Amino acid sequence: MHHQLWVRQGRGTQRQRRALAAKESQRWIESRQRTEALLSPSTHLLTIADREADFDELFACERRLLSDYLIRVHHDRPVKVQPTEPRQSLPPLLRETPVAGCLNLA
Repeated sequence: MHHQLWVRQGRGTQRQRRALAAKESQRWIESRQRTEALLSPSTHLLTIADREADFDELFACERRLLSDYLIRVHHDRPVKVQPTEPRQSLPPLLRETPVAGCLNLA
């Protein structure tokens, strides 16, 4: 529902040291916020992204109740299955989780 054109300006580690508002990653947050503004609050929003969207600030920012992420991970993240349980490493947790479904895109 939202598309943002951008061109990367340079390379190197300096990009990692900038504030979030100055980073390329900010576009994932802005896109989700703009899409939410276009949709009814009762519409379920699913943001699908590659591993460049695997960053803490995206997961920590406020979002509406019916807003989920499907992101190819880049980092091993400690996650909680239930709020009262201890955190677990993501890769072994995923390996132990049964497949919930399969979709063939032919």
